[in-house]
Amino acid sequence: MGQRKKLRESCDAALRPLYAEGAAVCSELERLLVGRLCRLCEHAPAAAVPQQMLPGPLARVSAVSFGQFESPLRAPGGPSRVLGAVPVSAGILVTLSKICDRNGIAMLPASDDPLAGFSRSGRGATEVKLPLRLLGARVKLLTEAEAQAAQRPADQRTFVVRYAGGEHGGPVEPVQILPEGISLAEYDISFAAGAAALRVEHRTNGPVRCRAEPAALKFPPAR
Repeated sequence: MGQRKKLRESCDAALRPLYAEGAAVCSELERLLVGRLCRLCEHAPAAAVPQQMLPGPLARVSAVSFGQFESPLRAPGGPSRVLGAVPVSAGILVTLSKICDRNGIAMLPASDDPLAGFSRSGRGATEVKLPLRLLGARVKLLTEAEAQAAQRPADQRTFVVRYAGGEHGGPVEPVQILPEGISLAEYDISFAAGAAALRVEHRTNGPVRCRAEPAALKFPPAR
């Protein structure tokens, strides 16, 4: 036991400078990155592409840490079923908190999402962790001017679903979605728990803020 303890102490002493250097690197990266706005991209972002032309959601760098990166473990027969996660690498991780999806709809924070801990699929979550080595290939950090343009109040909207039905336990049917011009094919709309518990998820970006409104009743013209 004594030899084992001495070996452990000698290993800790040898690695202590490396730990200190790693902590210093994380602190410097934290100073440079935390708070910066960025766009998540499916393909490597080009510097010349304006931020409004990028395909991914708007996010903010919220943390830099040293940790283990995990990959979702899915069932062989169904890519949408997530069974858990397996560690694939360790190193410096950058945490990104999504602000709005690719269409400017505000994301639903994990603290307001009752299903945050029960992911039903492999679709994106509001918070994303990326290895530092992949940051340049997956993310474009915005300039100060691009960040100001991206934070305009008009760009953070709520997904509104006007619906019909639902009386006496009947089915609820979406009639109209707002804002106009958004492709319905990009979203999953669920009235599974009733109109009061509407849930909307962007198919790749994750759950968004939403509101259900009854459709306006149309009365026949008076005679």
